[in-house]
Amino acid sequence: MSEKQFEFLLRYIRFDDIRGREERKKFDKITHVRWLFESFILQCKQSYSLSEFVTIDEKLQAFRGRCSFRQYIPSKPAKYGIKIFAMVDNISYFTSNMEIYAGKQPDGPFSIDNSPKNVVHRLIQPIRNTGRNVTIDNWFTSVPLADELLNQKLTLLGTLRKNKTQIPQEFKITKNRPVFSSYFGFSGKKVLVSYKPKNNKIVLLLSTMHNDNSIDSSTGAAKKPNMITMYNATKGSVDTMDKKTENYTVARQCMRWPLVVFYSMLNIGGLNAQIIFQENTSIRKTRLVFLKTLARQLMQEQMEYRLTMDCLPKQIKLRLNEYCNITRTNVGEIQRVRASGRCTFCDRSKDRKATKVCTNCARLICRDHIIETYPDCFEAS
Repeated sequence: MSEKQFEFLLRYIRFDDIRGREERKKFDKITHVRWLFESFILQCKQSYSLSEFVTIDEKLQAFRGRCSFRQYIPSKPAKYGIKIFAMVDNISYFTSNMEIYAGKQPDGPFSIDNSPKNVVHRLIQPIRNTGRNVTIDNWFTSVPLADELLNQKLTLLGTLRKNKTQIPQEFKITKNRPVFSSYFGFSGKKVLVSYKPKNNKIVLLLSTMHNDNSIDSSTGAAKKPNMITMYNATKGSVDTMDKKTENYTVARQCMRWPLVVFYSMLNIGGLNAQIIFQENTSIRKTRLVFLKTLARQLMQEQMEYRLTMDCLPKQIKLRLNEYCNITRTNVGEIQRVRASGRCTFCDRSKDRKATKVCTNCARLICRDHIIETYPDCFEAS
């Protein structure tokens, strides 16, 4: 399509019926993209089986326009944007489940509890009772959540904030304690570790995956517990996924938040498609090459249809054939049209101008080099 046509479609694209939108907005802040977002997430859940380790964390989709639930997170590169909670596979970085944070919704069917514990429960629905491990940060981690995940046959590994009442006071004190020391606490199937990496700093981790006080020997003098080593290896899956999607993004600058969410889904969908492709084949392609191939395959059917249109200019038909390598009976009859130029077969010094082209190679040819054949003779041959 032309650039103007593309800009026209981009300007007027919508993902819901504008009729009744104002009424729906009274009960749902994200009604503009809800059906599309939920359909996309459903396909992600059904298309891939996650590994034994998953990570739940937040990602910030950059956006500075008008939006009632836009967030400010200074620790993120974008700082302003739409916050999305995501559950990502630790090995392949496949995004299985997501949820848009829309703040406090009006009373109605979409009013949900946005507490950390409930966010985790909603995201882990596809993997309940599967024995997987969930890695989370200190915003989500709590002792009650660990107990509830154990009841659903899931283990938890995450950092813990010092303000939790279940933490013994000795685990929080840094004074008169050697650097690289670790304190372990056990309660049923839960293990709490307090590690001192440097002066005046304590790291607290809670795990239902580990059951001992083992130290990772590969860390040398740091003497890090295995719990901390495992957490460091699995905590960054969401950030890695976000980085991969932003390297080759389809996003364009806009001031409409539904379009920003749509761009995010396209980026994540492209990464998920590459992961599924590589899991099912032995072919390995770079992300750039895969996205180009994917785009061409998505356009293939439409371009084949356009080649059947008699009203389409011959130049466009020829370009479609060259771009997609489509072979059709009518493509061979396409001529490359030029305004004028030198004859290909005449000597350059003659400077013989020509406006006709060869039907096979589309090179310019003058009248002296045209071979005319009677139609009946051509058919007989």
